[in-house]
Amino acid sequence: MPSDLAKKKAAKKKEAAKARQRPKKENGDNAPEEAEQPLNGSASPDVDEVTRQVEEFELRKAAARAVTGVLASHPNSTDVHIINMSLTFHGQELLSDTTLELNSGRRYGLIGLNGTAPPLSLPLLPSDGMIRKHSHVKIGRYHQHLAEQLDLDLSPLEYMMKCYPEIKEKEEMRKIIGRYGLTGKQQVSPIRNLSDGQKCRVCFAWLAWQNPHMLFLDEPTNHLDIETIDALADAINDFEGGMMLVSHDFRLIQQVAQEIWVCEKQAVTKWSGDILSYKQHLKSRLSDEEPQRKGN
Repeated sequence: MPSDLAKKKAAKKKEAAKARQRPKKENGDNAPEEAEQPLNGSASPDVDEVTRQVEEFELRKAAARAVTGVLASHPNSTDVHIINMSLTFHGQELLSDTTLELNSGRRYGLIGLNGTAPPLSLPLLPSDGMIRKHSHVKIGRYHQHLAEQLDLDLSPLEYMMKCYPEIKEKEEMRKIIGRYGLTGKQQVSPIRNLSDGQKCRVCFAWLAWQNPHMLFLDEPTNHLDIETIDALADAINDFEGGMMLVSHDFRLIQQVAQEIWVCEKQAVTKWSGDILSYKQHLKSRLSDEEPQRKGN
């Protein structure tokens, strides 16, 4: 049996261990516990967690993807020209020894087999750790998780003023945001109170004001209504740089794309017509394949 002294020592050690596990309180042992508040300008734990999940998701995609190719564009050019390009995703070879050429000032629509969005995702295009672009070429990227990185406690006006401090006048920034369909109270309401479509407009305003040479859009019409998609099409058509659009939305492609590229049979090939002629081509091909499917 342990002695009384040993019991007291064991009890003290146990109490000390519990004290170390309890959070420290600034106002004494009897002060009521308060939830820790994030400092102004710092991300809340929820935002930190979302950011971490997005980063992990991108890392998992990168780990599952192997891209090779040779950047063949001129060192002084803002074009992106890749030859001998191959892509493997989760062991499946999607592209093999193909060519991808983006000319600055041209707008491209990229579609997959049977008119779906290709399972490539825009990170396969020139980026850090993959096929490196020329350092002077500035690329703006829109993806489905971009809205999750917004500071929800700020208004669109405050967020843009914070991101672009060189714009000193609020009225000037209001005009910039207004180009993307956010007006009046929408500009000064907390972003968390905006609809998904309105949050996307904030993202587009933020992205376009970076003035990139190339704009890569990965399924930008998710969460957008028809009116917002039309406003996006107007903004894309006003953009003077190059653009690659990955989308299943034929309507948007018809509004903005000057060239249609099809990703199938492990290659990216240019379609000779517009998206409507490709849609008609799909209908004819599916009609021809229908008897074979019934026969099987």
